[in-house]
Amino acid sequence: MPNQLGVSIRVSLIANYHPKYFYFVRVVISNPSPKYIFTTISSSSPTHVIFITNHIIIFTKITASSSSPTQVSLSLKIWSPPPLSLKTKPHIVWFLVLGVLNFSSNQFSGILRSSIWSLNGLTSLDVSDNLLEGEIPKEIEGLYNLREIKLRKNQFTGPVPDEIGACALLRSVDLSENSFSGSLPTTLQKLSLCDYLNFRNNLFTGEITEWIGELGRLQTVDLSMNMFSGAVPDAIGNIQSLRILNISDNGFSGSLPASMIKCENVQILDASRNSLTGFIPTWDW
Repeated sequence: MPNQLGVSIRVSLIANYHPKYFYFVRVVISNPSPKYIFTTISSSSPTHVIFITNHIIIFTKITASSSSPTQVSLSLKIWSPPPLSLKTKPHIVWFLVLGVLNFSSNQFSGILRSSIWSLNGLTSLDVSDNLLEGEIPKEIEGLYNLREIKLRKNQFTGPVPDEIGACALLRSVDLSENSFSGSLPTTLQKLSLCDYLNFRNNLFTGEITEWIGELGRLQTVDLSMNMFSGAVPDAIGNIQSLRILNISDNGFSGSLPASMIKCENVQILDASRNSLTGFIPTWDW
């Protein structure tokens, strides 16, 4: 008859563990004879079992809470012929959530699964140049560590959700060459660290209002090949770091604001194929 060994392990995480990271309880079971090894696992958290040669490694994921300690119970029952050794002392292993996802320049299709939008450790998401479709979900607000997002050259549709404003660390946003539509959300003004905005070749409509003047670090703004209308906002003059401004192939009207002369670092300005009138601002280069 095989030996039977049962063990219960309880681990408590204290409240000051960082809530954006995952922690794991690791239990290692080693047995020189892999025959007749069976495990029954009862856990209060998602659990994964890995079989490696004569070892069984059991990982139980714990999501830390910033408001109260987190407890996890892991009960094991192992049946095996002797000899059997069990390391009952749990090891807390700290894992940083995935930081960079780059699936660019492939032929991926379908929608981005909801699990991607829950990877709150992501700093870079690049799925450009694929065949992906669907909308950007409101869950993008969970990507609060994101520094850059590149969805260029896909088949995405729908509006840019207001929740993108929660990604306050974003420095680069490239949604060009898709079929996004609707007006740009004013919550974009919360991206105060952003230096690159590219919405080229979509179906965006509406006006660009004074919110854009809040993005004082912008160096590149490309709004070309959309259906924007109305006047170019006077607040554009607040972006003195601006180097490239492309608003071509839209329905902008009226005159270019005189405040644009304050954008002394502009190297490329393309306002072609609109309905602009009046005088052209004069820069003293």
